[in-house]
Amino acid sequence: MTCVVGLLDKGDVWMGADGATSNGWITHQSCYKKMYRRDAALFGVSGSWRGSQLMQYALRIPKRDVGESLEKYMYIDFINALRGCFEDGGHTKKEDGVETVGTNALIAYAGRLFRLDSDLHLGESLDDFDAVGSGYQVALGSLATSIGRPPRERVMLALKAAARFISTVGPPFNVMCLRGTAAKGR
Repeated sequence: MTCVVGLLDKGDVWMGADGATSNGWITHQSCYKKMYRRDAALFGVSGSWRGSQLMQYALRIPKRDVGESLEKYMYIDFINALRGCFEDGGHTKKEDGVETVGTNALIAYAGRLFRLDSDLHLGESLDDFDAVGSGYQVALGSLATSIGRPPRERVMLALKAAARFISTVGPPFNVMCLRGTAAKGR
């Protein structure tokens, strides 16, 4: 249970996460970080700590070939590497032929913001922002109504709004920026 928000602003990707850990009944602060940078990517993770640990410490991020489209890289090369990492780490479950994981995430790479869903779908929003975790709906509302404000302020407003209304979201809040990684087009 958490809230991770991300937004695009002038070639930069801003991301924020709360610091609460919850099992649905009890909420406390955790020593684990929900956001971290790996190589040229920024990860913000919701759900299972196991999935977060695997992404932070075990994922071998594939090299992007010169001239390779960002879509092919992320939707094929990157997601296949992540799927293999989750399988090797015992973090996948198959039911009725459908593979799932207990993890959702926002992943910033090359000036874009991708959302990882529990069915291992990787996608992008048409909006310049997105959110995952138990507080995502409140955060999305805040991000939609704060357009025009500075990006750090928007991220903090979204996290504070989620914490105000969702019992499994709480401080401390952490904000990071992946600067100057803009990719042409979308």
